[in-house]
Amino acid sequence: MYTSILHHGFGLSYTVSYSIAIYATILSLFLLAEFVIRSILELRPDTSAKVE
Repeated sequence: MYTSILHHGFGLSYTVSYSIAIYATILSLFLLAEFVIRSILELRPDTSAKVE
């Protein structure tokens, strides 16, 4: 998807758009993982081990 947008939409050569798309995909995967961890899973600290 990134490759076709960059190649057809912005007129970059295929090899350049493919290289940029690889890095954009890696970055997107990291950002998506961060989003899932922070918002969907909502990891909370363990509160069952309270010491009184």
